[in-house]
This record gives sequence, structure tokens and C-alpha cells, in this order.
Amino acid sequence: VLPGVSLGLVSAAGVTLTGFLVLRLAETGGGGGAAYGVYAASVLATRLLLGGIVDRVGSAAGMALGTGLGAAGLAVIALAPVTAVGLAGAVLCGVGIAFPWLALVTFAFRRVGDHEKGGAMGVLTAISDAATFGGSVLAGVVADSLGYPAVFWLGTGSLVLSGTLVIPAMRRLGRTAP
Repeated sequence: VLPGVSLGLVSAAGVTLTGFLVLRLAETGGGGGAAYGVYAASVLATRLLLGGIVDRVGSAAGMALGTGLGAAGLAVIALAPVTAVGLAGAVLCGVGIAFPWLALVTFAFRRVGDHEKGGAMGVLTAISDAATFGGSVLAGVVADSLGYPAVFWLGTGSLVLSGTLVIPAMRRLGRTAP
């Protein structure tokens, strides 16, 4: 459940980007469609080319890297005065958001037996799906009442909380399999 809650917070943060990036960058001059493409390409490239980093550095370090870069990217987007800065934030966020999923699945799998991995994935994805729903609703309310930059600060906080909740348990488990 702990990795699921953490992944749920990552998913809720992802909603801020996928739901509001285009709208936020429209405020800075446009380019939201390009920024979303850059974000998606960054996630894909990171998972393909750098996905093994979590195996080498461990779940805790991978989670810290991912939530740190993702939160920094969301903060950059919140503060972006022009589209180019928003594009840089989208790249940071894309690279960062790629790592928590890998770190959390690795962590969850190490905590269960081989015969429970399907159940662990089910719990992870169910909590993530619920958080995507809840995060969407909350992000919409925040955007409506406080504006688009506030949504990105909400996502930043969600990523920081995600790492804060799970990294200590990841460190206790260590880098090697039991």
C-alpha cells in the first residue's frame, strides 16, 4: 500500500502536467502542444535509455532523483515567464517523472513474494488510478480558484510528499534483494 500511495501522489502530480500544461503555456505565449510533445518524448527517452539507473543506484536514490527533477520541472512551469522556460520545465518534469514508477515497482516487488507480484501491481495501479481521479478533481478546483500556476505548485508538493513518504522505507530495505 505504501508504494501505491506514493505512486498515487506521483500520478496526481502527473495530472497537473497533462491536464494544464497547454493552458499554462497559453498564458506565456503558447507552445503548449510542443511542450507536451517534449514532455512525452522526455519520459519515453528516459525510460528507454536511463531506466536501468534505478537498478544500479537503488529505489531510494531513483525515487529521490525522479521526484526532485519532476518537482523542479513543475516549479519551473509554474514560474515560467515565457514559453521557452516552460519547455525546459517540461523536459525536467519528463525526465523526473520517468523514475518514480520504476523505483516504486522495484520497491513493491522486493517487498512481496514471487506469487504476489500480480497482486502488488494491482494495488499499485488501483491506487494510482484513484489518485488520478482525485488529483484531476482537485487540480480543476485549484485552477478555477487560484489559477494555473497554483496547479503546478500543487503538483510540486505532491511529488515532494510522494518521495518523503516512501524514501525512508526504501532506504531501510536497502539496494539488494532479500
